[in-house]
Amino acid sequence: MSEVNEEVKAICEKIKAGDLVGLMDAFRVNPELLKERPDGETFLHLAVIHNKKEIMEFFMLRGIGVNEKNDRGEAPIHKVVSKDALDMLLSRGGDMNAQDAKGRTFIHNGALHNECALVDYLALKGANLNVKTAKGITPLMQAVAGGHLKMIEILIAMGADVNAQDADGDTALHTAVLYENPEVVKMLALHDAKMNVKDSDDMTPLAEAQAKNLMHIARLLMQFGAKE
Repeated sequence: MSEVNEEVKAICEKIKAGDLVGLMDAFRVNPELLKERPDGETFLHLAVIHNKKEIMEFFMLRGIGVNEKNDRGEAPIHKVVSKDALDMLLSRGGDMNAQDAKGRTFIHNGALHNECALVDYLALKGANLNVKTAKGITPLMQAVAGGHLKMIEILIAMGADVNAQDADGDTALHTAVLYENPEVVKMLALHDAKMNVKDSDDMTPLAEAQAKNLMHIARLLMQFGAKE
């Protein structure tokens, strides 16, 4: 391993350990190390991942941009694990709706991984809950795919579009059927999901349920007005 790689590895360990003094010493000796990107991440990304707020401040003061992206197009805000870190990034101009290379925002990731507190907090601060990925996926669709009932409730209550369609024409209700989740189907139906929207294959949620022989879901959909 080269000397620079050894130095970068040592810096990563100092970030993880919260060793601010050690970091100050390392960059005083070799300030050019700030340009390094271990595994495609900036050092600010790593500080956010490890929830080290003093070290986040250290790197922002030394010029690593609050919206600077890693090799996957993710901004530091994509990596947030606490409200305090989120507040710090936002106070420095962090973009709460930043999208990665696939068009995903923090809300997409939070919805998929059931980060209810952070998603709710960011929604209250005005995050766009209906941003679509490159494939047209919304955060609500991610929550539906994960079967996260509380997250679904939060997103809908905060303004998520229940009837948005992805690039294939599927709605959140189509997604609930595809993931064979009757509880989610019922929740969406109770929040005014349209029963008879067709996707690009001319399939309604009911048609999808019938094609998968999910007759319990098919019956549920028909109870809420789905037409054959």
